Amino acid sequence: MAAGIGLTSCQGEEFIYEVGAPAAQDSAVVYFASDLSNVVLQISDSTISIDVARYATEAATYNLDVTFEDGTNGAITVPSSVTFEEGVLATTFDVHVGAIELMKNYTVKIAIDEAWVNPYAAGDNTVLSFNVMREDFAPYAEGTYVDYFLYTDADGNPQPYGQVLEYSPSTEVYRIQDCWGMGAAPLTFTWDGGENITLGVAALQTGYNHSKYGMVTANYLGAEVMTQDNLVQFVFYIKWTVSAGSFGEYPNLFVFERPAE
Repeated sequence: MAAGIGLTSCQGEEFIYEVGAPAAQDSAVVYFASDLSNVVLQISDSTISIDVARYATEAATYNLDVTFEDGTNGAITVPSSVTFEEGVLATTFDVHVGAIELMKNYTVKIAIDEAWVNPYAAGDNTVLSFNVMREDFAPYAEGTYVDYFLYTDADGNPQPYGQVLEYSPSTEVYRIQDCWGMGAAPLTFTWDGGENITLGVAALQTGYNHSKYGMVTANYLGAEVMTQDNLVQFVFYIKWTVSAGSFGEYPNLFVFERPAE
């Protein structure tokens, strides 16, 4: 039972200070060494490895408290405890992912049992919450990406580089991951295989920080498809902006050979 100290205000209201639970000994504290937020699994993936660490050295088993959002139907399983051998300060356990719906996020929350948590220790991550999604994107074609703004030489000539076009059969969506290789979110779009293309994003932060103006954003104005025999060219019309204004409009191209059916 927590002890209480009663204080009375000048208005006669009583305030109660509740003494917190005693902290676990430093030698017993367990914490997550993994830092997860969004986990994307491929079709063949079925496990997620979680890193756990502690300060103790004796052999011990620590309980885990697990909660899921509705809808997992037992398809995601997490062990109820994690065991350390004597002298071991770090280990892993696996979260097993079964038949979940494709392209849907599921939230998993795992917490170290409070008996092994020091609530006053700063920096120890004792609650791990993350989203899990299984996707069916797979490479569709390798091609050449041409950027007329970020990747040009001193004379303004573009410097082409390789990129991969991916396709998801379940959503019928195409994507190019990180167009500029600087950590941008994927460019997604639908394409009927002919001349019709519809962008799935309005703008993407490129990942490039201008030395004076900060993050450069690609604002998509539209796209079109050009074909010649088996050669396909996507043209993405882009306005390049920063917080202070615009650098103007310069297109990006992706050129590839249509895969044989």
